[in-house]
Amino acid sequence: MSRQTIPSLRRRIDDALATFLDEQIEQIVRVQDDPLASSVMPSVRECYDIIRAYTLRGGKRLRPLALLLSYRAAGGTDIEKALLPAVGIELLHTYSLILDDLMDEDDLRRSHPSVHAVLLRLFDGRPVKKDIHPADPPLLHGPAGTSPGIRLFAGQPERFAASFSIMMANVTMLLSRKAFLVSSSSPGQRLAMLQLVNRADELLYHGQMMDMAGEQEASLSREWYLKMIQNKTGTLFGLAFQLGSLLAGNDQGTQGTYWQTGMELARGFQIRDDLKDVKGTKGRKKGTDIIKRKKTLLFIEAMDRADKGQQQVLKSIFSKPAVTDRQVKEVIAIMEQTGAVEACRSMVRRSLTEARSLVEDIAFSHDDLLKSFLSQMVEDAS
Repeated sequence: MSRQTIPSLRRRIDDALATFLDEQIEQIVRVQDDPLASSVMPSVRECYDIIRAYTLRGGKRLRPLALLLSYRAAGGTDIEKALLPAVGIELLHTYSLILDDLMDEDDLRRSHPSVHAVLLRLFDGRPVKKDIHPADPPLLHGPAGTSPGIRLFAGQPERFAASFSIMMANVTMLLSRKAFLVSSSSPGQRLAMLQLVNRADELLYHGQMMDMAGEQEASLSREWYLKMIQNKTGTLFGLAFQLGSLLAGNDQGTQGTYWQTGMELARGFQIRDDLKDVKGTKGRKKGTDIIKRKKTLLFIEAMDRADKGQQQVLKSIFSKPAVTDRQVKEVIAIMEQTGAVEACRSMVRRSLTEARSLVEDIAFSHDDLLKSFLSQMVEDAS
């Protein structure tokens, strides 16, 4: 195998992703007579073009990189064999993000409009803003005074935007499955990959259900949070590492160790992501999780370590319909004062150490590029 670097692998993933999507769009449009096309509905091509734009703009491609690097480390020598499965896992991630944006009413993804934000402006006849501010009110909120239980959406534009987002997420999921099916791996490996993908997809939904249910809980435990991120974040990383091992021809025991490596790494990655939010290094407004009153591990640790006065401040702020910049600063100060920030940093470091240890125990996997990738994923932990 020629010498690879992480940037060169990321470029190959982007090229393969764009090529696959372009081919699929052309095939679909060629056999469709565009039954959606009308004066108000987007055409089939427009729907797929929105998916394409959403998928290709930005993103670190961490999951497909994990698949390619674990394939190399596990003894795989033909990187082309693993490229379409890498495309498949990125599309699997993308479809989950489209739904995640909708459920969280997030109008931004990677500093650009989310799928439902694009669609709502399309159906409502408004120009698509490319500079939506993170503090803008969510697009899907109904008007003030709307009686709950009468209508789910404020109007037809909101209904169509949400409905099309769900359908386009499902289309993206089907494109993901297709990428696995048309890969050059053996029929047995393709079947095994799809079985693993289905298992991971189910766990991913379990994690999302836990995340949404947690919004209604006043008190959450550390164990609850770790289980939630294990399902919601860990499964796709575990899947990526296991698929690389499977494609390299490893036995089930070795594949299981790669799965655990991805799960452990994902734990550190998600906690690091929470830390980046309060440090203001996440590419969005500092403290956005606090503004949304998300109960991250930082919040849970702070509540667990805080005195009664600090606990009351946290509970009061997280119960408000809107959080001010001053209150964001108050919450971050309590997280630092209670040692919650340092406790989370320590957990990130432990996860990286455990992931490295698992890699060292696997035959073939003394791979410097994989070790570099593990470090880069949690580089802000210290």
